[in-house]
Amino acid sequence: MSTKKSSKQPVAIAMSGGVDSLTTALLLKQQGVDIWGIHMIVGVPPEKERHPDSFSLELEKTRKVLKKIEQSLEIEIKIVDLRDVFYKLIIKPFVNLYLQGFTPNPCIPCNAKIKFGMLLLKSLELGAKALATGHYARVKWDAVTERWQLLRGTDRGKEQSYFLFQLTQEQLKYAIFPLGEKFKREVFEYLEKKKLSGIISRESHEICFIPDNDYKGFIKKMAKIEDIPGEMIDKNGTVLGKHRGIFRYTIGQRRGIGIPSSEPYYVIGIYPKTNRVEIGRKEDLYGRKLVASNLNWVSIAPPCSPFKASVQIRYRHRAAAATIELIEKNKALVEFEKPQKAITPGQFAVIYDDDLVLGGGQITEVIR
Repeated sequence: MSTKKSSKQPVAIAMSGGVDSLTTALLLKQQGVDIWGIHMIVGVPPEKERHPDSFSLELEKTRKVLKKIEQSLEIEIKIVDLRDVFYKLIIKPFVNLYLQGFTPNPCIPCNAKIKFGMLLLKSLELGAKALATGHYARVKWDAVTERWQLLRGTDRGKEQSYFLFQLTQEQLKYAIFPLGEKFKREVFEYLEKKKLSGIISRESHEICFIPDNDYKGFIKKMAKIEDIPGEMIDKNGTVLGKHRGIFRYTIGQRRGIGIPSSEPYYVIGIYPKTNRVEIGRKEDLYGRKLVASNLNWVSIAPPCSPFKASVQIRYRHRAAAATIELIEKNKALVEFEKPQKAITPGQFAVIYDDDLVLGGGQITEVIR
């Protein structure tokens, strides 16, 4: 595979209207790169929207922010509506996984299927040579392996390589991450210096398609269901009470269990086939083994034998030493050297060699 194109074609900037995408555009323009922006409208299609009026208001606010960025940077920002495909590829699987007792992270498939899927394709169709985003991650070409490598961003507190592990070699070929070696504080300082911090919208850490953060209400609306009560049991199978629906719970959850006790209870298991939620004590949350499925080896070829690496089981988890063994073509057994807290089916196990992202997969089973 060849290295990134060196033609004079422009670079498209994925413009969200936030701090990071604005800084990405500024940095590239300062380097003399010909750029234009592209903003994707995602979320629930109008006919399925829970609060159409509030969505319209948010979209109008975003359009105003993008207009200010266009004027300040003297660039064009194209807008593409991806709500239909976003609903099909991200929202429907998100809802279905919750109903199956999983706790999905929609940002990871969104980056692979939407941002570096549909949005990248649209950018290339419109004449761009690459797509730049505000991710705190790094990508480089390795001449020895002749592969693109995905690496952690320099700012360990903000780095986002975890969210990008599903990208393919072809997608990495067109990816540019100008903030990969920046610290978040540098980004804010840079915007202040440029006197542009006042034009951007406030950053949000919620799920983008559930702006009110009521994911339980969102699932009920999308799935057209009411609460589905079931039994709440302890690890011995003793029934301790009732729950209102397995989609309301996630592994490690402490609040909302509603079972009186002298010590806190935590959710330690969710079983959709029997519609049961298992609860236990804090020590019951720890496990050493998991099965990761739908593997993607982003920076390396698929391994042929067991190997040791560090594995991160959620975004804010500190990667821990483990042995990874392929048990099927697309499935691996991960065994940690030390037990890890709240290994959660539906989340993703991402495999690292120091800063290098080797690959990963979705956690589909926890072995106690």
